[in-house]
Amino acid sequence: MLEQLLSNMKDENGLNINCGEAFILSDKEGFLDKFEGISINCGTLFASSKAYAKLMAKNASINSGSSTIREISGEIIQLEAGATITEDMDFTDKFIISTGNAIVKNNGGKALAKAEGAHFNGKLFYPEELGSAFLANITGGKKPYPQDAHLVLGNKKIDELLFSIPVDKTHIWVHGEITALDEAPLIKAREKGLRYACGSLFTTESFDEKYGNLFTAEKRTLVPDGFDVAPDLSLTAGEVALYGPRIYVRGDLTLEKKNEDCLGSVESIIVKGKATIPASSAKAFRAVGKADEYELVEDNVGEHIKVNGFQTIGHDHLQAVIAKGETIRVKVNGVLLFDEGVTADDMDAISLLKVNGALILPDAAQGALTPKIEKVNGMINSIESITKLTGMTLPEILAKFAGTANTGGTNINTGIYILV
Repeated sequence: MLEQLLSNMKDENGLNINCGEAFILSDKEGFLDKFEGISINCGTLFASSKAYAKLMAKNASINSGSSTIREISGEIIQLEAGATITEDMDFTDKFIISTGNAIVKNNGGKALAKAEGAHFNGKLFYPEELGSAFLANITGGKKPYPQDAHLVLGNKKIDELLFSIPVDKTHIWVHGEITALDEAPLIKAREKGLRYACGSLFTTESFDEKYGNLFTAEKRTLVPDGFDVAPDLSLTAGEVALYGPRIYVRGDLTLEKKNEDCLGSVESIIVKGKATIPASSAKAFRAVGKADEYELVEDNVGEHIKVNGFQTIGHDHLQAVIAKGETIRVKVNGVLLFDEGVTADDMDAISLLKVNGALILPDAAQGALTPKIEKVNGMINSIESITKLTGMTLPEILAKFAGTANTGGTNINTGIYILV
């Protein structure tokens, strides 16, 4: 993907579209004809057969998680995420696209049945009593819900489900997770006669015993009583003071060697993700803690760098790590560039590197780093080969990534891209 994008940089008149959802439905104004090279990187692509054929004729580079190609002849209507579809809407001979979830209320299926078709990039929720006949021309996620229920989308805390519910509804159907860690709203829910259905329930063991009959859940996660809940956690003395001596970590935990003493203030810690700890701290951690997964690192590991998107690391940064007698672990989910001043000796600062995307570095450093690369899902390339490929200097390439280069190309970075 990166190689194609860099190749496109050579085109003074290239189009790069980076988005979560791309809808290429028609090109009535000839917008695509203006570009010599086209690159589309998206999570979901939905295209009409005519528009897709045009992209193929232009040798477009398309990288997507999923693609749907479908003929469209009628007028195109876009629904906003979370839209409600009712019987009085007129979709006759129209094609509907939705970039998020939508809800069919009452007899709204009749309106959808008159449409040429529809594509929902999220999910279409509909009353189960309607059956599924009206879904014949609809693509995307579809899920029924009980007719008598009040539908709520997303993850919610139990107190949020008390005051935003219509007074005539006692059945709450949550597409997501309900978190119930406070007793007061549970007492109120029982007094109101409310009942809940959800994908998952997150609560304590004692609350599940007392109030569990209020919930129908596909999955239950029960926290032992007396534990404070934390998300991903970097364990320090300050975090222990904040959460208390008994901690339940829903995500990952990281412990650095310099903070090992804080384990002395911990009575118990449960980690439902990965615990990354120094090898010499393993015994002390296991005396008070348990994790679903472990990763042991060397004692001299300093900072952990996580790259999401695009980041550069230079010679001075790496030398500062070496001067402290430490190493760093790097996880790349995007593009990481070691700039032109980085040397083979600088690679002593790296203990481990995982790449999901692209790694770019000078030729001189590549050989020294290779033994430390644990995993690659993507590409590794040198600055020298990329500048040769594109005919651009490194500053010009960096400006292109940032979308600031005045090279005549067009960069579109957006959550949703629609061409009609």
